[in-house]
Amino acid sequence: MSVAGPILDVHGLHKGFDVSRSLTGLLRRRPITRITAVSDASFAMARHQVVGLVGESGSGKSTLAKCLVRLLEPDAGEVRLEDVDMLAAKGDELRRLRRNMQMIFQDPYSTLNPLMSVGRAVSEPAVVHGLVSSSDSADRARELLATVGLSESHIGRRPRELSGGQRQRVAIARDEH
Repeated sequence: MSVAGPILDVHGLHKGFDVSRSLTGLLRRRPITRITAVSDASFAMARHQVVGLVGESGSGKSTLAKCLVRLLEPDAGEVRLEDVDMLAAKGDELRRLRRNMQMIFQDPYSTLNPLMSVGRAVSEPAVVHGLVSSSDSADRARELLATVGLSESHIGRRPRELSGGQRQRVAIARDEH
């Protein structure tokens, strides 16, 4: 893994979606329409660099992010994470690579389980990936919350009790390993 080069390198990423035909279009054998969501996205990120993706609603921001972590398969292009080809990765290798990537949405409320406490939401991924034991999860949650500027008093709260900015910090802490 190269330290000198970019940690994330994206070249010529494309993603499109077929639009469903109506029954009339199907019967008349009209061609399937394809909508381009991401066209020729290219950028590089250095280690410790933060990138904000900004655009109008429907401009492809979420589609691009989902392609980067392979929740959607791009139609073309290259994605390299620390010199590893993300688009060729499969199984355990893909899961390992995903641990080093995260998407933080403007309001991640929908990504947080409303029934789960902040402490559990933050520690659960580390427990699932075997990075900490269940018995050490509360200590890890406190440590991660402190890292993102939240106090220990947030551990027992539910997502609905937090501001949008606090929920973003919980999402960041949850994916921090």
